[in-house]
Amino acid sequence: AKFTDKTTAEVSLSWIVSSGGGSIVGTTYTAPNNVATVKLMGTFNALDGSARSVYFTLTIYGNEIYGNRGMVTPEGAKFNLTNGITVEIPPNSAEETFEVNFEIDRSYGNFKVLQGQIIFSCNFMKKISDIRLTRSAKSGTEGMDYTIACIMPDINEVMWQDAIMRDSQAVFLISSTFMPGNGLPAPGHSPSWLTTGYKKIIGKTSFLFYFNDEIAQEQFKKEIISSNKSEISPIKWPFYLQYKNTCWAATWLMLMKGYSNNLSNEFDSIYKIVKEVKKRNNIGIDIEGNLIHAGIDSDTGGFSNKADLLWSLERARVVQLTQEYNKITLNAYYCDNIDALINFAVEMLSQKIPIKVDGFGHSSLIIGFEAPIGSYEYNNSKKKYDYLIDKMFFWVNDPFLCIRKKRKISVSDFIKVMNQGITQKELCYICYASDKKNFAAQTLQTIHLPGEGKIEFVAENERTISKTNISFLDSEIVRVIPGDAGLSKIADIQMFKIPIFSNDVQKDVQVKSSIYNHAMLMTSEICTRINSTGVCKTFSTSENLSTTDECLIVLNSEELITKFNNKIKELNITTEQEYTLLVELIDVNTTTALDTFDVCFNYKPPKELTITSAPKHDFIGNNVQFQAKYGDTNVTNAVVWKVMKPDANVITDGQGVFAGGFLKTTGEISAITEYNILASYTDYTDPNLHVTFTQEVKLKLLPGIIPSKRTFISNVAQSFQLALGTKIMGDRATCIEWSGDSINSSGVYSFVAHENRKDQITARLAKGTMLPTGETLETDLFARATMRVYDMHLDPRTKMIDIKEKYPFDLKWNAGPNNMVYFTNQAEWSCSNGTIEITNDRAVYTPSKPGVDIITAKIAEGTFIRENSNDVISGNDLEFTAEVTVVEIKVLEQTPLVSRIEPVDAEGSPMSNYRIEKEFSVSVDSVTLGATSCLGASVFFSST
Repeated sequence: AKFTDKTTAEVSLSWIVSSGGGSIVGTTYTAPNNVATVKLMGTFNALDGSARSVYFTLTIYGNEIYGNRGMVTPEGAKFNLTNGITVEIPPNSAEETFEVNFEIDRSYGNFKVLQGQIIFSCNFMKKISDIRLTRSAKSGTEGMDYTIACIMPDINEVMWQDAIMRDSQAVFLISSTFMPGNGLPAPGHSPSWLTTGYKKIIGKTSFLFYFNDEIAQEQFKKEIISSNKSEISPIKWPFYLQYKNTCWAATWLMLMKGYSNNLSNEFDSIYKIVKEVKKRNNIGIDIEGNLIHAGIDSDTGGFSNKADLLWSLERARVVQLTQEYNKITLNAYYCDNIDALINFAVEMLSQKIPIKVDGFGHSSLIIGFEAPIGSYEYNNSKKKYDYLIDKMFFWVNDPFLCIRKKRKISVSDFIKVMNQGITQKELCYICYASDKKNFAAQTLQTIHLPGEGKIEFVAENERTISKTNISFLDSEIVRVIPGDAGLSKIADIQMFKIPIFSNDVQKDVQVKSSIYNHAMLMTSEICTRINSTGVCKTFSTSENLSTTDECLIVLNSEELITKFNNKIKELNITTEQEYTLLVELIDVNTTTALDTFDVCFNYKPPKELTITSAPKHDFIGNNVQFQAKYGDTNVTNAVVWKVMKPDANVITDGQGVFAGGFLKTTGEISAITEYNILASYTDYTDPNLHVTFTQEVKLKLLPGIIPSKRTFISNVAQSFQLALGTKIMGDRATCIEWSGDSINSSGVYSFVAHENRKDQITARLAKGTMLPTGETLETDLFARATMRVYDMHLDPRTKMIDIKEKYPFDLKWNAGPNNMVYFTNQAEWSCSNGTIEITNDRAVYTPSKPGVDIITAKIAEGTFIRENSNDVISGNDLEFTAEVTVVEIKVLEQTPLVSRIEPVDAEGSPMSNYRIEKEFSVSVDSVTLGATSCLGASVFFSST
């Protein structure tokens, strides 16, 4: 006892038996005769008067135990289990003492108990060399009517045998050391009841007994004999073909699809089932799709023994994965012989529940049963029916047989198909079925990736660049990677012999194919061509589509692939990415998907020539820059650029070729003009294969500002209306914006007199403007015009000359202070009454008669005018004029005329001061010759 001051002391207790039996006197306990767990209670009175208690538990055991839990010692033990089975462990079978606990109705693989079956398990913590199991037997029965399977996964061992009948008991012995005299019955002349040579039992061990008696046949008697029926009609159920050796996955898919048409995308096809089983459970799956363990038969693809069948199917985790991915509850069942399978099939099928059956060499889905009169006989001695299996039939969905999606097969032939040569005595069947009886959501039309058929990705050069390669060694199971050294792109995806089946009434269907990049739809296309006539096949209950009945799709998917390739361009995808080809079977009337399958494929767009910069519209007079890439490389300068039908408005080499993608345009047009631009590029990277790629784009040139260039003379102030030549749909004031010096918002250009200027005028046509063609501008476009104003004139502007005189004229530009530029040589000169010759860069005028003459200098449109060392083209004809007066002087008399000039004052009186300056003029023939002044001198004018 422990005290509050943390000291301890030994105290005396008063003991009683609290539970479990036996008796105690003082400190001596006497155990009961049976195995039990006993609890003793000791009581002590403390110094403070309170009662303190302690409990002590004892486990009582002996050689014979009535119950499911007890101790095993080297002296042996005998357990009388609550399920009626006796388990005897002989002396010296156990080397150490340890506790065992038998769990009733529990087994490795979590098999559910069949009618007539007893299942229990135990985890042996220590090794046991021998064990005997016994159960009472009915009179008239034989050892073969009682079977056992002992499953020991921890040591990779499975034992199975029939019983030996001893004293109205069915006895089974599992021994690794059997020797006569070990206390067990001698085997006699037949060792069928004795299984020796196995490893010692240790670890998890399951015992599955099957008693083929009248209790096991209860459902058969009820559904067939008592109901006077000879068959259970086949259940309508979805059907799929296997490919390679994936029968086990095909029947799995059938079973799930019958309960739900909305399976998980990760677990809704044969190859996805294979993929997930392999990935999640680390199970062996060979290149043909076989579940493999140590005993795989390389010739048949089947299992060579029960151990490999059980280990592989358990690792496949059919029950667990079905629940996890698709929320469908399945139960697993172990049928140790064909009688057990028949009884189980009748029980399930009578409830409209199909059964997935996995055997040594094959897997099928049982959907119906027939037992005609004469296929069973009553055995009076055994008090049960004997089954004549060559006269009984199963209806099965056999994924290997494609001629008929379902068929009737005798039970004896079913055994051969399912087990591929394994003798009947060694057989067992692993079955899966659901408790669910409602499958209203199912659809009975199916489509799946082909086994014998194929899916081909076809290149532009009509070569197959990739096809489906269903290799189950690949972690992705189905993976196709189109590509052809970067020189091809997908031109088509063709699908051949896609299996389509129906177990329902007539239904019109279509096939829809779509391509996804993850969740983004790239493109889709409806195709109804699923037979040779190009007409959608109608499903019926009497007719199914198979590979021998035009069960195929040849999908000429030009539109699908065109959209796919265009989408890749639109998204500028150049790297390898994963895509999904989704194929759907569509109900024509409801447009819903009845069934689907998909194939993942990796695709990297091959290198190809793309024009990365190609304006669709621009104004005449603008320079247009095109750019191109080959793959990711800019090849603009290496591309041969060509205008297919060149004219005077595009500047090329005469054959339409222009360098560097830089196209110059010129002139004026009155309507939208379209040009086809061809780009060609040759790939020389492969010395053995020079491939030329071409791309063509269209360019539409729009009429620009009218006029696009004009030269004005600023002798007077002027205003001039400009206009945009392109017709548009909509308000021009809203869509057209004018900008530049000396122009207003309405497009009126103005300048003052005697001004020199050069102006760039711009008209912006806004993005979104609609053209008469119905097209809408994708960007703002800018038309440009050049206006020049010159203060130019003839010098002199007026002149009087004698008829016998020659006089030079000059065409001058007053370019600024102290800056006079001459253009005499660049003008065309003319006059009415004389001639003009260019002499020493001057226009020399020679008159031909007296009078007024007009001198004209004309600079024609397009003439180069030198401006600050730059040649500038005159935008229009320029004309300059000057007026010249030509006079002729003649002698009228030979005698000289003398005139005396005497100054007078204002009143006309002679002046005495002759020094006053006076001005006068002299005229001859009414022509004024001149004026002069004098200071009291005489002036004489001579006619000569």
